[in-house]
Amino acid sequence: RKPVPHPIVVYNAKAQTRALYVMTSKALYIDGMQPKASKALIKKLEKHATHPSFIYTHRWRKDDVVVCDNLSL
Repeated sequence: RKPVPHPIVVYNAKAQTRALYVMTSKALYIDGMQPKASKALIKKLEKHATHPSFIYTHRWRKDDVVVCDNLSL
């Protein structure tokens, strides 16, 4: 399968926010970078994006409803 390019940072025009869009399980390399440096940056960005301070954990209670909006996340 041929790799498909994706931006590392995505912009949500409606919310006027930016988000990281890179994970080691999906990103093979970053265009224009040496392979070793590219992998290191991908790993560093994933470590930052998955830091516990950015992770929401819901403690379920009766009658709770949780909605996930991937466009805003």
